[in-house]
Amino acid sequence: MSDVFEKTCEFLEKYTSFTQLQSRGTIRLMLKEANLDPQAVEKDEMIEALKSNLPSELEKRGVDGGAEIAEQLVADVEKVRFADTAYDVFKKI
Repeated sequence: MSDVFEKTCEFLEKYTSFTQLQSRGTIRLMLKEANLDPQAVEKDEMIEALKSNLPSELEKRGVDGGAEIAEQLVADVEKVRFADTAYDVFKKI
């Protein structure tokens, strides 16, 4: 999985009572809804998916304050500097 995916799942665990498996499943379904691949998702794509899809995914799971949790996740993901993927390196060439 991409570093962005892994870190986002960790952040979701921090803000909810989800287990690691629940967190990963929720983020996977959110990405699927946004037509994104967990193995290749980039930081900007993840941020957009969090803003537009995570609140409804959390609501489906009975989590209160989904919009606020999504905002916290976006802020956390924005702060992290992720390693360049091979795709990023080729874009620079």
